[in-house]
Amino acid sequence: MNLVHELPNRFLGVYLVPVEAQDFITAISGALPAEKDPAQLQILVTHNKVSGYRQVVLKDGVLIFTRLTQGLN
Repeated sequence: MNLVHELPNRFLGVYLVPVEAQDFITAISGALPAEKDPAQLQILVTHNKVSGYRQVVLKDGVLIFTRLTQGLN
């Protein structure tokens, strides 16, 4: 890893989108108006042009499911 850090295009890390999405979804939910009966499931669908679509599902703020699917060309 030290060799990679010394390269001109500095490598900042390897990230796990489903795990990080948990904090991202929580932050987005906090910005939305409060509901009387908040949803138990939260679903985030993102598109990456290289790998396809990623679905991340949380239940009560806890990651329960994630799937990467190929996009249609």
